[in-house]
Amino acid sequence: MLRNKIIYTIACDAAKSLGESIVEKGGKCFIGYKDKFVFFMDERKVTKPLNDDKAASFFNPANLVPISIIKGNKTIESVEKARDAFKKEIIKWRMSKELETIFMVSALLHDFSSLTHLGKNSSFE
Repeated sequence: MLRNKIIYTIACDAAKSLGESIVEKGGKCFIGYKDKFVFFMDERKVTKPLNDDKAASFFNPANLVPISIIKGNKTIESVEKARDAFKKEIIKWRMSKELETIFMVSALLHDFSSLTHLGKNSSFE
């Protein structure tokens, strides 16, 4: 079912074995995280996730991958766009005076380095 497909997942550790297996069995490309996808959220905004700036710092960069592919960019370019967005969030949080800054920066760096591209540099067809 996944032969010649581009797969993207935010599932933890998926790039370690699942992604490799998919590409070995004919998947065009697998983009995912080789380690846990870590994020923080504002507990006061659990019922309003679209208003949660903390969660947005993680999910906006992560969601750039499929959005960029759908817009016609190749997969490696899409991953780079997400990494650039993670970098911007890291800089934003490094400048922050909030107490959780160190945790936010650490988690963003973790997700940035865990984002993995396997297979061919492909585009959505």
